[in-house]
Amino acid sequence: RRPQTYGRYVTYLAMDDPKRTSAIDHPWTRFVAIGDSITEGYGMDPVEGVEHIPWAERVARELAAGKPSFEFHNLGWRNLRAAEVRDSQLDRALELEPDLVSIAAGPNDLIAPELDRDQLERDMQPMYAAFAETGAFVFTFLYMNFPDSGLVPEEGAAFIRERMELLHDAVSALADRYGALVVDLYNDPRSANPDFFSEDLKHANALGQAFVAEETLSALAGALASGRARGRAASG
Repeated sequence: RRPQTYGRYVTYLAMDDPKRTSAIDHPWTRFVAIGDSITEGYGMDPVEGVEHIPWAERVARELAAGKPSFEFHNLGWRNLRAAEVRDSQLDRALELEPDLVSIAAGPNDLIAPELDRDQLERDMQPMYAAFAETGAFVFTFLYMNFPDSGLVPEEGAAFIRERMELLHDAVSALADRYGALVVDLYNDPRSANPDFFSEDLKHANALGQAFVAEETLSALAGALASGRARGRAASG
């Protein structure tokens, strides 16, 4: 059973069945996930009857099925703003030479006293540019629609909504410029389900994580079917 890295490069064993094959026929061999707590899986409340596994691990497990050499490295760590994700994870991610990359950065910038949409785009740009140069296939997110969940008063929801839309505008601009796939959770009404969120009102619970994983895999499958997704042999 192959080792994987999780959080701050802690090694653990994959939780997959080596005899199972993936429902997605894909060319990727090394998946690296970078970001904040959303990528790390921190803050995930348990939900009865739902496997307690974060979205990135769920996606990696599906992609790894039937591919014994598939690697997954989760570099995500909590509380990081976009510039900190870039500064602390980009070099390490490039060293791993992935052919599939997820970028989930920016949500922690939403709670800063001031939010400069253009600066946020500048903070994230080097990550998209670097992986576009290597030929890795990159996917990113428009995040779950927490403002419409009804879990916070409308005044607070309006503030969060306005800032999320600024972040999403920056993410969409970068994805369009560098050819990244956008997994659009925000515009899916199901993502506002209040049952998807942890009690801290910041993170997805186990059910929400399962939803994110399912939608991510569906988006990747769609990109493959359309010929948009590509593979590049990872080194090492």
